[in-house]
Amino acid sequence: MRCKNFDERQLLLRGNAFKHGFIILIVCIFFDALFQFSSITEEGYSLVEGKWGHILLIVFAIVVCQIELLLSDAFDLDDKSSTLLFLPLGFIGFLLFISNIYHFLFDDCQLIYMNSLTREGAQFIMSILWLSLGSVYLYKKKHPKYSDEDRITLSNNK
Repeated sequence: MRCKNFDERQLLLRGNAFKHGFIILIVCIFFDALFQFSSITEEGYSLVEGKWGHILLIVFAIVVCQIELLLSDAFDLDDKSSTLLFLPLGFIGFLLFISNIYHFLFDDCQLIYMNSLTREGAQFIMSILWLSLGSVYLYKKKHPKYSDEDRITLSNNK
Protein backbone atom coordinates (compact mmCIF):
# COMPACT_ATOMS: atom_id res chain seq x y z
CA MET A 1 0.00 0.00 0.00
CA ARG A 2 2.92 2.37 0.54
CA CYS A 3 4.51 1.45 -2.75
CA LYS A 4 4.74 4.42 -5.08
CA ASN A 5 5.18 2.30 -8.21
CA PHE A 6 1.54 2.07 -9.25
CA ASP A 7 0.82 1.59 -12.90
CA GLU A 8 -1.89 3.54 -14.71
CA ARG A 9 -4.45 0.76 -14.28
CA GLN A 10 -4.02 0.68 -10.50
CA LEU A 11 -4.22 4.46 -10.26
CA LEU A 12 -7.38 4.49 -12.36
CA LEU A 13 -8.95 1.72 -10.25
CA ARG A 14 -8.09 3.51 -7.02
CA GLY A 15 -9.49 6.79 -8.30
CA ASN A 16 -12.72 5.12 -9.42
CA ALA A 17 -13.10 3.29 -6.11
CA PHE A 18 -12.62 6.47 -4.07
CA LYS A 19 -15.07 8.28 -6.35
CA HIS A 20 -17.64 5.51 -5.83
CA GLY A 21 -17.10 5.60 -2.07
CA PHE A 22 -17.64 9.36 -2.02
CA ILE A 23 -20.82 9.04 -4.09
CA ILE A 24 -22.13 6.30 -1.78
CA LEU A 25 -21.46 8.49 1.26
CA ILE A 26 -23.29 11.45 -0.31
CA VAL A 27 -26.28 9.27 -1.29
CA CYS A 28 -26.51 7.75 2.22
CA ILE A 29 -26.40 11.17 3.87
CA PHE A 30 -28.98 12.51 1.40
CA PHE A 31 -31.43 9.66 2.07
CA ASP A 32 -30.90 9.98 5.82
CA ALA A 33 -31.76 13.68 5.64
CA LEU A 34 -34.68 13.02 3.30
CA PHE A 35 -36.22 10.41 5.59
CA GLN A 36 -35.57 12.45 8.70
CA PHE A 37 -37.39 15.52 7.40
CA SER A 38 -40.15 13.75 5.49
CA SER A 39 -43.59 13.16 6.90
CA ILE A 40 -43.63 9.37 6.66
CA THR A 41 -44.44 9.15 10.35
CA GLU A 42 -45.35 11.78 12.90
CA GLU A 43 -41.88 11.78 14.44
CA GLY A 44 -40.09 11.44 11.12
CA TYR A 45 -38.05 8.43 10.16
CA SER A 46 -34.30 8.35 10.49
CA LEU A 47 -32.05 5.75 8.93
CA VAL A 48 -29.55 6.42 11.67
CA GLU A 49 -29.69 8.27 14.95
CA GLY A 50 -26.86 9.99 16.75
CA LYS A 51 -23.14 9.50 16.42
CA TRP A 52 -23.26 5.73 15.88
CA GLY A 53 -25.40 6.06 12.82
CA HIS A 54 -23.24 8.69 11.22
CA ILE A 55 -20.12 6.66 11.97
CA LEU A 56 -21.90 3.72 10.36
CA LEU A 57 -22.48 5.70 7.16
CA ILE A 58 -18.79 6.63 6.98
CA VAL A 59 -17.66 3.05 7.70
CA PHE A 60 -20.09 1.73 5.07
CA ALA A 61 -18.62 4.01 2.39
CA ILE A 62 -15.04 3.10 3.39
CA VAL A 63 -15.70 -0.65 3.41
CA VAL A 64 -17.45 -0.57 0.03
CA CYS A 65 -14.49 1.37 -1.36
CA GLN A 66 -11.97 -1.11 0.09
CA ILE A 67 -13.95 -4.12 -1.18
CA GLU A 68 -14.02 -2.60 -4.66
CA LEU A 69 -10.25 -2.10 -4.47
CA LEU A 70 -9.74 -5.70 -3.37
CA LEU A 71 -12.00 -7.14 -6.07
CA SER A 72 -10.33 -5.11 -8.81
CA ASP A 73 -6.81 -6.19 -7.72
CA ALA A 74 -5.67 -2.67 -6.89
CA PHE A 75 -3.89 -3.96 -3.77
CA ASP A 76 -0.76 -6.08 -3.72
CA LEU A 77 -2.06 -8.97 -1.62
CA ASP A 78 1.45 -10.31 -1.03
CA ASP A 79 2.41 -7.11 0.76
CA LYS A 80 2.69 -7.47 4.54
CA SER A 81 0.91 -4.17 5.23
CA SER A 82 -2.28 -5.28 3.45
CA THR A 83 -2.31 -8.47 5.53
CA LEU A 84 -1.82 -6.42 8.70
CA LEU A 85 -4.73 -4.20 7.67
CA PHE A 86 -7.41 -6.60 6.44
CA LEU A 87 -7.00 -9.69 8.62
CA PRO A 88 -7.35 -7.89 11.99
CA LEU A 89 -10.36 -5.98 10.69
CA GLY A 90 -11.99 -9.22 9.55
CA PHE A 91 -11.18 -10.91 12.86
CA ILE A 92 -12.57 -7.98 14.87
CA GLY A 93 -15.68 -8.07 12.68
CA PHE A 94 -16.07 -11.78 13.41
CA LEU A 95 -15.75 -11.22 17.17
CA LEU A 96 -18.22 -8.32 17.08
CA PHE A 97 -20.65 -10.42 15.04
CA ILE A 98 -20.57 -13.28 17.56
CA SER A 99 -20.92 -10.83 20.45
CA ASN A 100 -23.89 -9.08 18.84
CA ILE A 101 -25.63 -12.37 18.06
CA TYR A 102 -25.22 -13.34 21.71
CA HIS A 103 -26.68 -10.02 22.88
CA PHE A 104 -29.64 -10.25 20.50
CA LEU A 105 -30.43 -13.80 21.59
CA PHE A 106 -29.92 -13.59 25.35
CA ASP A 107 -30.21 -9.91 26.29
CA ASP A 108 -32.99 -7.44 25.70
CA CYS A 109 -31.36 -5.64 22.77
CA GLN A 110 -33.18 -4.31 19.75
CA LEU A 111 -31.98 -3.56 16.27
CA ILE A 112 -34.47 -0.73 15.67
CA TYR A 113 -36.17 1.38 18.34
CA MET A 114 -38.60 4.24 17.70
CA ASN A 115 -38.02 4.38 13.94
CA SER A 116 -34.23 4.56 14.13
CA LEU A 117 -31.27 2.25 14.33
CA THR A 118 -30.00 1.61 17.85
CA ARG A 119 -26.37 1.52 18.96
CA GLU A 120 -26.48 -2.28 18.99
CA GLY A 121 -27.99 -2.29 15.50
CA ALA A 122 -25.24 -0.02 14.21
CA GLN A 123 -22.60 -2.25 15.82
CA PHE A 124 -24.21 -5.32 14.26
CA ILE A 125 -24.18 -3.81 10.78
CA MET A 126 -20.63 -2.55 11.32
CA SER A 127 -19.53 -6.06 12.34
CA ILE A 128 -21.03 -7.46 9.14
CA LEU A 129 -19.15 -4.82 7.13
CA TRP A 130 -15.77 -5.60 8.76
CA LEU A 131 -16.43 -9.34 8.47
CA SER A 132 -17.21 -8.97 4.76
CA LEU A 133 -13.99 -7.00 4.23
CA GLY A 134 -11.94 -9.78 5.86
CA SER A 135 -13.84 -12.44 3.90
CA VAL A 136 -13.22 -10.74 0.55
CA TYR A 137 -9.53 -10.39 1.43
CA LEU A 138 -9.25 -14.09 2.28
CA TYR A 139 -11.12 -15.03 -0.89
CA LYS A 140 -8.85 -12.92 -3.08
CA LYS A 141 -5.79 -14.26 -1.27
CA LYS A 142 -6.85 -17.87 -1.97
CA HIS A 143 -8.07 -17.22 -5.54
CA PRO A 144 -5.82 -14.57 -7.10
CA LYS A 145 -6.65 -13.21 -10.52
CA TYR A 146 -3.07 -13.70 -11.68
CA SER A 147 -0.86 -16.69 -10.92
CA ASP A 148 2.75 -16.29 -9.79
CA GLU A 149 3.95 -16.96 -13.35
CA ASP A 150 1.69 -14.20 -14.69
CA ARG A 151 3.02 -11.77 -12.08
CA ILE A 152 6.62 -12.54 -13.09
CA THR A 153 5.72 -12.05 -16.76
CA LEU A 154 3.91 -8.78 -16.03
CA SER A 155 6.80 -7.42 -13.96
CA ASN A 156 9.35 -8.36 -16.66
CA ASN A 157 7.34 -6.55 -19.35
CA LYS A 158 7.64 -3.18 -17.56
